[in-house]
Amino acid sequence: SSDLPSFNTVTSMMAPAGLLLVSFLLIFSSSVRGQNPKVSIIPANGEIELGTNAYFLCNIDRGEATFQWLKPDGEQVEDGEEDYTLNSIDESSTGITIKASGPEKNGVVKCRAELATGKIVEGSINIRVIQRVVFNGKGDTFKERTEGSAVEFQCSASGIPAPTITWIRNSEDIAKQRHGRVTVTDSGTLRINSVQSPDGGSYICRASIESRKEVEEKTFTLVVNVPARAHFKLNSTTVMGGTKSNVTMICLVTGNPKPNITWSWAGKPLEAVEGKYAFNSDASELSIQNVGKDDEGDYNCTARNKIHQDVATMNLEVLEVQAIAQSKGVGTCGVVGIVLVIFLVVLLVVDASCYFFKKRGILMCLATNLLGRHPYGGKGQILQDKIVRAH
Repeated sequence: SSDLPSFNTVTSMMAPAGLLLVSFLLIFSSSVRGQNPKVSIIPANGEIELGTNAYFLCNIDRGEATFQWLKPDGEQVEDGEEDYTLNSIDESSTGITIKASGPEKNGVVKCRAELATGKIVEGSINIRVIQRVVFNGKGDTFKERTEGSAVEFQCSASGIPAPTITWIRNSEDIAKQRHGRVTVTDSGTLRINSVQSPDGGSYICRASIESRKEVEEKTFTLVVNVPARAHFKLNSTTVMGGTKSNVTMICLVTGNPKPNITWSWAGKPLEAVEGKYAFNSDASELSIQNVGKDDEGDYNCTARNKIHQDVATMNLEVLEVQAIAQSKGVGTCGVVGIVLVIFLVVLLVVDASCYFFKKRGILMCLATNLLGRHPYGGKGQILQDKIVRAH
């Protein structure tokens, strides 16, 4: 049809686009031919744990090549060589198995590819032999010491690279606490001089490799044995006796292991007796009910552990109600004495009054008042006789 474009017209319209496409392909092809093939090694991480094997694959991204593996010292790896096993796969890849027998395997291992053109390209991987943190020996992780003695805990660990030893107590680095009695040696030994009761508890030996953020811990336990000690706040006590009178003695006890407590009185051990003797759960308190005079005496509290035995004594004195009343009262003789004193005081007062008002002694005053006359020979009678004679 006249409306359709001719073949020549279409060809002329496509020519510029085709030329551009062909030009691009030619340029890309020449640039690709000008680039060297790349060699890669998988995996890229060259860490191998001590005593284990690791497999690595060397691959060329295009073309064919002849491969060689080179050790860290630059020498070529021979097939069947100790700690190395070669695995030829095809013209574009090869493999190698490396055994990490020791740190001497550390270094850069290369995969060398020789192309058909004679050009050589290489890939490399950094081999690092590592060892996980392992504590050396079983060691004595539990120790008992008596207060005042010394103790050492030895902690060492192996690893590649060598781990750092840190001692931890209450979540803090002991070496930074600067305790005069507690030190950590360069070899990682923890030493405590003159052990005290608060030193008892857990200590953690931490071995770490910072470069791998690897941490292992081992716990050590110290038990501090403290001799048993017993004492009372007061050495004696006095109570009032009676059927409803009770007394409780408290024995203050310290020591580790926790001491066993027993009581005795008058040389005899005391045991719980209903209505008379009672103890609390650890026997540090003794309660005596219905205290009487017969309960007086020395009560001994004995604290005993495997380190030491100690005895504390409390003296109990009982005052009975009758004795208290007698000690506060005056008694029969006292009453008689008081009456006599009062009588003498009254006589003195009466005698003084008679002499002051009537110029007579107490006897004349009584005679006048009782008989109604003056006694002969009295001062009043002599004065009256003088008056009669004068008249």
